Amino acid sequence: MTRVLTRTALPLAVLFFVLLAMAGCRGGEETDLTAGEISDNQLPLMLLSLEDFGPDFRDYELEEDSGPRTAADMADDDFDPEDEALDIERFGWASGYERSYLNGDAARTRSGIFASSSDVNLFDTADGAAGYLDDLMVELEALPGKTSGGFTLAEARQFDADAADEAAGFYFSGSVQADDGSQVPLFSTGIILRRGRLLGSVGFVSFDRLEAEEQLKGLALMLDQRIIDVLKEEAQGEQGSEPLVMRPGAVLITSGERFTQQVETSGGRSTPL
Repeated sequence: MTRVLTRTALPLAVLFFVLLAMAGCRGGEETDLTAGEISDNQLPLMLLSLEDFGPDFRDYELEEDSGPRTAADMADDDFDPEDEALDIERFGWASGYERSYLNGDAARTRSGIFASSSDVNLFDTADGAAGYLDDLMVELEALPGKTSGGFTLAEARQFDADAADEAAGFYFSGSVQADDGSQVPLFSTGIILRRGRLLGSVGFVSFDRLEAEEQLKGLALMLDQRIIDVLKEEAQGEQGSEPLVMRPGAVLITSGERFTQQVETSGGRSTPL
């Protein structure tokens, strides 16, 4: 009898926020565009649209839980919710927004890239964002073998990336347990960047091993430029200038409409990314 797989067991935030720890050395000093006021309404404008990921992703659909992130969301998705809650308060995490696109065919066949995603998180200060990163770096060594949301992290490695004030790429592998008890392999690769008091990431989640470093480097630069565009538009608006015209796809209209993905498969039911 067929079952319906609506979601995979690993919250996407686990993939990217855990591996923020792998960020490299910080870049040189420059004007901090994030020093001024940043509203929650600006965050979704900074993220990548479906069109930004390219034609191979045109049939993907917006994941129903895409949207604002709360402190409770952040803590619940962590391997150690209590410790994460303390870190959120200690480093001054203010707000966040995440947008993911899912592939129903990949979920049904358990092959190919299942999700593409970008997110951005705002801290009260640049030092807070940097401190959050430093703390994650200390915690990273103890994470392999731990489980969160049904996902067990097996290994993680880093690759070089260059964007914003600091950036690093990551690749990791793990598995999620299906209802029938079997282990389904999951792989993720992505790039983390920090611009001032903003942390952002872009990445893929796949049922197969994948290397997408060059593609992700381009997407990371696009994400950083999108952040800059939004911040500069706000600054020019405050000075009474005409607002910048955003590139097509830069603005995703936020509404109550969400896509629910039902995928027929012979596997079990689990929780999506």
